[in-house]
Amino acid sequence: MSSIFSFLAYILVIVGVGHHWLKQKEYLFSHEVVAEIARKHIPASDKDLEVSMKSLVAELQTKYPGHILPTQDLRWSFMNSAGWMASICILHASSTEYVALFGTAMETSGHSGDTVYHLSGEASGVHWTAGTYMVEYGRGFLMSSLPTAFADAIFSTHDFLSMFQILLAFIKANVLECNTMLQNFARET
Repeated sequence: MSSIFSFLAYILVIVGVGHHWLKQKEYLFSHEVVAEIARKHIPASDKDLEVSMKSLVAELQTKYPGHILPTQDLRWSFMNSAGWMASICILHASSTEYVALFGTAMETSGHSGDTVYHLSGEASGVHWTAGTYMVEYGRGFLMSSLPTAFADAIFSTHDFLSMFQILLAFIKANVLECNTMLQNFARET
């Protein structure tokens, strides 16, 4: 019985230290800057959507060199998660931040999940109308969001190809982030 309490105490300490670190960490992106860039690229009509997204990605690549995936690695993938269905294009991912294009051509709704979108223990329902596209920016320990992100693909839709594509983009973005971090470290020493 004491080993269970020791294990739980150990887990609580790890979670507490991780939570404190995430609160004190300096992030590369800010909600305000990402929102400002996104607002500059709102399309005048649906016909301008693709051009607007390309110019938005180009501005992010210029503002954050080495942190946004190169254009040839960008890929839209279907995603079913927590009841909603949409497409996602990962632009940046690290262990604690992500930036993605998100959109749905059809009306969809579901649950946000207890992920990086909210404080721990908080969640809400989501509803998007057809033709909703946005830039999504999230913070937190991203690995904790993967069960919510992939539960529908594993247990419901069996869309393993899309899940693999999203994981591949996530891995590529993390490798890019590590390479950029190592290059910056080498320049400083």
